[in-house]
Amino acid sequence: QYAAVTIHGADASGWLIVAGALTINGNVTYRGLVYVQDDIVYRLTGSAGGILGALVALGTANVTSDTTANARVTYNCDYVKHGNGTVPTGWFVKPGSWREVEG
Repeated sequence: QYAAVTIHGADASGWLIVAGALTINGNVTYRGLVYVQDDIVYRLTGSAGGILGALVALGTANVTSDTTANARVTYNCDYVKHGNGTVPTGWFVKPGSWREVEG
């Protein structure tokens, strides 16, 4: 099912995978991988925060900030790989637990 997810202010770690579109507003700090299968809109409105890890959008990525902030995406290999310690190193997808659907 297509999802339209909105996040308002957060401090989190891990892998965020959205089967749809994602909107991030406010003072958000995320350490890990943000993977979106459609479009992402990222508007930082606070003076701190950012995505530390990686941001992947299969659609368009619209990253903006207001006049007092800086919407940052800072690549960090370890955060992408382990989600700042939240993703076990032996993690894998169980065969047969997912399927691809055309369309």
